[in-house]
Amino acid sequence: MELDLPLHVLGSPIRATTEVAFGDNRSTYRIELDDDRVLAARILAGPEAAADAARIATVMARLADAGLPVPTPNLVEATGGVWLLTPWVPGRPGAAWMDTPARARHLAERMGRLAHRLRAVDVAGIHLDAGGRSGAFVLQHGDFAPINVIVDADGEIAAVLDLEHARLGPPHTDVAWWGWVVRHHHPEAWAAAWPTFRAAAGVEAEVPDAELHALALLELARRASSAVNDRARQRWVDRLVDAETWVVAGSGQAM
Repeated sequence: MELDLPLHVLGSPIRATTEVAFGDNRSTYRIELDDDRVLAARILAGPEAAADAARIATVMARLADAGLPVPTPNLVEATGGVWLLTPWVPGRPGAAWMDTPARARHLAERMGRLAHRLRAVDVAGIHLDAGGRSGAFVLQHGDFAPINVIVDADGEIAAVLDLEHARLGPPHTDVAWWGWVVRHHHPEAWAAAWPTFRAAAGVEAEVPDAELHALALLELARRASSAVNDRARQRWVDRLVDAETWVVAGSGQAM
């Protein structure tokens, strides 16, 4: 596919372009340049593309400044929208580490520590949506899940991806969301990794499972209410109904 990216921005002709299989709306590409650099390129389209791109870039820059593994983006306006360009980070999505209990615990420990660091990031000067709510809110990734980190060959987190859903919210929503995602998609891995993740995230003693489960249900309800069409809305409703049946320690149900 020929991408609407000018040579003077890239600094080198494009050698090859590959559509990335994951990501929102199949809008992300791997670009190999003739000077051997490799970039990740994602296009944001629509009337809010410029504002959305600026918001995402601001969050990414703040996280990089805080020492988190987030590549610094470059924004390029084009005919079809706004391109968000970053260096391509080699490795595998964290979801690939859900295949055995030991590997799941390994990733859980790394992502738990990452969740702890995320909620400590200074949000002063970052204008993010808080959904009309007020409170002692922190920065949320918004989709904190194994699929949204890249793990390098040494098993360390090399990059945090997909920050388009970043917003302000209750301190432990990212922790709760990780628990729901892994429990829903990788139940055996969740059984092995959940205690490790909670401990590394710093919520083992202070936040009961029932509270985290309630936060996950609220997030599922929020996604259902903001779905773009009836089919997507029903998918989130079905997931919410299913999660409500989970047995949660300390509440007669358990996450």
